[in-house]
Amino acid sequence: MTVLHAECMMADALSTALTVLGPQAGMAHARRHGIAARFLVRTPGGFDEHLSPAFAAMLA
Repeated sequence: MTVLHAECMMADALSTALTVLGPQAGMAHARRHGIAARFLVRTPGGFDEHLSPAFAAMLA
């Protein structure tokens, strides 16, 4: 879980909250609130990466 925010304390708090919510609910919350979040989800074949629109926009 990675969250980008201008204030490091807010990034830490948001990362914790999204982690507790889990990948599906956490990503839905990040999308609704414009949070720049990146989830790595373990799969049998490795990892899947999921980016919120706000996070993806920072990479463009």
